[in-house]
Amino acid sequence: MSNRDNKAEKLQQYLEEFALRTPEALIAVAANDEGLSIASVKIHATERQEEAYAVAAARILDMAEEVNKQLEQGVIGRVLIEGSQRTTIVVSAGRYIILVVVLPYYAKLGLAMLSIRGTAQKIKMLYG
Repeated sequence: MSNRDNKAEKLQQYLEEFALRTPEALIAVAANDEGLSIASVKIHATERQEEAYAVAAARILDMAEEVNKQLEQGVIGRVLIEGSQRTTIVVSAGRYIILVVVLPYYAKLGLAMLSIRGTAQKIKMLYG
């Protein structure tokens, strides 16, 4: 098994562990910074939604970084979009990896954020 295959398996394992710790999550996607999905756990989502979230997350993070530079706020910790039905959280999980998680509106964000941060940190350690 190659190092790349091993990393892919580990990444999938991290997302599956996240789903176990955060059962209210609708989807968790690890994508590259160009918006291509690398791995995912789709609890209540389709393949098409996975692709849409991966692309949207990359665009969201790009826009947030541009605005952040203008506002001089420092390093972005997360981008949170709260809608009437769902909340989408986008975090950087390394230099070229983005983690996007979608939760229902009623999810406890504090608990979910702990799990998201832990998963993002694991991914960052895996991919550097």
